Amino acid sequence: MFAALLSRSLKSIGRYCAQRSVKMSTLWALMNTNATADPILHLLNMPLSLLVWGLLVLWAMSPLGGQSTIRLMYKANLTEISHPELRYWDNGPFGSMFTRTAIMVGNDGSWPLSMRDLYSSSLLQSTETKAGPVDQWANIKIPRIEAGNKTLATDDGWMPVKKSSQIEDFTSLFGMPVIGLSGVMKQGDVHFSVETSYIELSCGAFDQLEASGQLAGLSVRCTNCYTTLGKDNFIRAQKYLGLPADGFYANGKSFEYGNPDAEINPNNPNYTLPRTLRFNSTFNSEVSSTVCQITQRPVEAYIECIDRSCTATKIRQSTTDHRNENFTVMDYWGWKVLEMISATSSGSGTRDVIWGSSTSELFLNDSRTAPIQTGIGGIPDGVNMSTIDVDLFATRASILLNTGIQAFMAPTGFSGDLPSNNLSFYGDPHIPIHGLLTAANESMWQNYDANCYLYPSGVGDLVNSGAPFVGASSNATLTHYTEVYKPEYAWAVILIISTILLVAIGIAGICVRLKTIAPNMFDPVIGLSYGNPYMSLTGKDDDPLDADERANLLRDKRVQLGQVDDYKGVKAVFGEAGYVTPLRLGVPYH
Repeated sequence: MFAALLSRSLKSIGRYCAQRSVKMSTLWALMNTNATADPILHLLNMPLSLLVWGLLVLWAMSPLGGQSTIRLMYKANLTEISHPELRYWDNGPFGSMFTRTAIMVGNDGSWPLSMRDLYSSSLLQSTETKAGPVDQWANIKIPRIEAGNKTLATDDGWMPVKKSSQIEDFTSLFGMPVIGLSGVMKQGDVHFSVETSYIELSCGAFDQLEASGQLAGLSVRCTNCYTTLGKDNFIRAQKYLGLPADGFYANGKSFEYGNPDAEINPNNPNYTLPRTLRFNSTFNSEVSSTVCQITQRPVEAYIECIDRSCTATKIRQSTTDHRNENFTVMDYWGWKVLEMISATSSGSGTRDVIWGSSTSELFLNDSRTAPIQTGIGGIPDGVNMSTIDVDLFATRASILLNTGIQAFMAPTGFSGDLPSNNLSFYGDPHIPIHGLLTAANESMWQNYDANCYLYPSGVGDLVNSGAPFVGASSNATLTHYTEVYKPEYAWAVILIISTILLVAIGIAGICVRLKTIAPNMFDPVIGLSYGNPYMSLTGKDDDPLDADERANLLRDKRVQLGQVDDYKGVKAVFGEAGYVTPLRLGVPYH
């Protein structure tokens, strides 16, 4: 459209100039500029002039204007930042007190069989899932502190986490349940941090014991944990919860838990040293046994959810949780997890009933293979635990323990579909280390009016509400993107300029055409009819000169490029078909 309109307008301007006298070079340039390439050819074939350069600039607007129409706008994201509140599983002091109250006390020390099955299901996830950033139910897995790159640590302790392909890089086979995340992720990219803790083991070399009197399969027990109420257990439980333990109940508060006047020796190793776990695994007629010290590691993980895909990208030691690492959930109620793992991993050993190694043993032996034995081809060898590297065993065993703890503390939190419209259902907002302050004020803990065994009403209210677990809070950063169209200002300016020039030239062409009285004699086809003896219009001497009028008179005549013989030779002419004969191959025309 640009080329057609501009070419036509330039010809009108040229005819007007011809009426008023013009240089032949100027007229030629105006009449023979029909495309963008023509001004370039004029630069090569004609003397340089302002007109030629002006035509070049003018015609350059044709491709630029065409390109600007398709580049006038571009897609962009309109960014909005908000900070929605999320809740995640709290495995800190408040979460532990809730678990003991709701499950241990509420069920008189028993636990549902489904927890055992939940633990087993974690082991049966695919290898890719177990080594990936989320579990089978899309919960975000927390890396071990060793997975962080210490060389790239920031001043505030954050260490980037490499893209993992190792199951041992994570603390558990389960991820962290986060309430409300699935809905928030649909609105954009989400960034937030969670504070949590996990237990880790340090194991000694394996010993070989006689199988007599030992359970078949894998069994785990705490050799120096206290599973009944008493002073030692009370003190360690208080320290695990981060509560005062300088006295064993004040005077006048003599309950069934022990002597209120008992003195506490702070140097007593029972109060300070880490507890030990013994792992026994039967292989043939011997039992491989190792003793491991168990400690707790509080960490903070930074989570990024980009395009609805979540992963923990940074890890650091907790900056808020300063409890002694030697006190763990085993000092409160966690020994129940050992019972579950042992019950799940042990068998009667009767040949006609069951045989082979348990899923737990198979995982400890090789975390990257499916922990299943088929029995095809005969009875396979069992797992000889003593052949496993001790450090690798300690890492894998800690993963199993953390997985079992999660199965106890948040058994319904992994599969999702938990209510998220009322976050107070999971307790008041808090970080894990300060969770107990939301259930009772600090003076109640200091005065032992509430303690590890004497639960404040806040815990009971949460239990009775039917909450699946205690939810710590985190204010996420939600980056919401709205796709919009934005103008490309440079191309918009080019489009405006080219449009103005096109309209201006078009108007100028119309104006000069109205002022032009000279006939249009520049038509290239009709121009061949002027003074042509081989064409007749009206047979008169005053045939019209205007191209439109001549074309109207000649519209029914048949014309052709042909030849005539003028007795000087054969020449090629343009004329009516009745006056000329067709051209012939091989004839030299003049």
